[in-house]
Amino acid sequence: MSPLLHILPTLLVLFVLSMTVCPTAAARDLWNDEAGDSTLKLTTTLVGMGLVSAPPRHSLPEEREASGSLFGELRFDAIYRINRELQLDMAYDNRLTWRSGTSGGISAALPSTTAGPYRIGQLGGVVGRSRNFLDYNELDRVSLSYQTTKLNVTVGRQSVGWGRGAIFSAVDIFAPFSPLEINRQWRRGVDALRADIKISDTASVDMVTAWGPSWDRSCLGIRLRGFWGPVDAELLFAKRATDYMYGVTSSAAIGDFEAHGEFAAFQTPGDVPYSGLFGNRNWVPKAVLGISNNFTIGSGLKLLLEYHYSGFGAGDPTALPSLLATPAYSTRIGRGDTQILGRQAVALQAAYTFNERWSGSFEVLQSITDPSGVLLPSLSWDISENMTLQAVLFYGYGPSPVAGVPRSQFGSIPATFILKMSFYD
Repeated sequence: MSPLLHILPTLLVLFVLSMTVCPTAAARDLWNDEAGDSTLKLTTTLVGMGLVSAPPRHSLPEEREASGSLFGELRFDAIYRINRELQLDMAYDNRLTWRSGTSGGISAALPSTTAGPYRIGQLGGVVGRSRNFLDYNELDRVSLSYQTTKLNVTVGRQSVGWGRGAIFSAVDIFAPFSPLEINRQWRRGVDALRADIKISDTASVDMVTAWGPSWDRSCLGIRLRGFWGPVDAELLFAKRATDYMYGVTSSAAIGDFEAHGEFAAFQTPGDVPYSGLFGNRNWVPKAVLGISNNFTIGSGLKLLLEYHYSGFGAGDPTALPSLLATPAYSTRIGRGDTQILGRQAVALQAAYTFNERWSGSFEVLQSITDPSGVLLPSLSWDISENMTLQAVLFYGYGPSPVAGVPRSQFGSIPATFILKMSFYD
């Protein structure tokens, strides 16, 4: 079947949504006291995506047809500011996915419909399933925070993100994004107790303990932050599941440029099947180096270059099937220990704002260890204050798998077109 026939129903659904939902979108302040110290706000977001993928180059004869998918996400965010110091946050997500065909090479671009890490209980899950359809919901936020000028304490399911990287991460151990993920409005919540303490005008301590069903599935981290002039730095220590992490991050302004870096060494129980730092397989390194600049060209051109090394990635792509069949390694992949399946990759991203309504970007994600990569051009149209349309193309290149065995890091990603419509109130 022609790929166009797969995408036409998607276009129709998105058009109907734009005509029916957008006119009713409106911000909702549900409660305000006279002094303005106590407020209750509810935000609703509706995201619809249509995807069509070309037949995988390595597919079997019965799989050589285009694949289509529809994804819908409805999210409610409620913020109740009890007084000037106390705030209660809650968020509920419902995600619907429908697929046809056999291609799954773009699954990393979609929000997850699997259980999240570092949660005592999921508070949600699959509520409907058929051959091509999946309905997944979850309580993604439920937290109480207390904030003063010196202290910020939050307990409950919340978003926790560490690191300086824009595309990759070496020290984000809680719920990192995939470099291919396009829906990055919300980082998945983890069950945690977090305290951020300001110890001086230029330094603070951030302490996080994120809980899982057991100690070996929990995470404890401490981050010391400080800045001096245009330079800031962090020292990090964490216990992540059965690993210990020692890390450092920094960013600085160098003239008109911004440079950032992350380095982490993970002390593991030796379950990663490669030699690590200095040939010691119990020590696994990760690193990110990046530089960016906003050029005054036209209405604004931003360039970003970022390099990533992951000791958790496969040194040889042909070993991936056997590695993923190993429970310890597949757990690491699912938890986000590495965001790339290989060892090294570099990303170059150019973003340009044409006017107040239109913007675009072009990204190249290139493997360093083989000739494979992904091209990601995108175009966004802000139709109104609360409606955005985005078109994204994924084009993977490089040696494709043979008999199901990968021969490159990105060569199995099929050409995929995504049309995303977002509504906000």
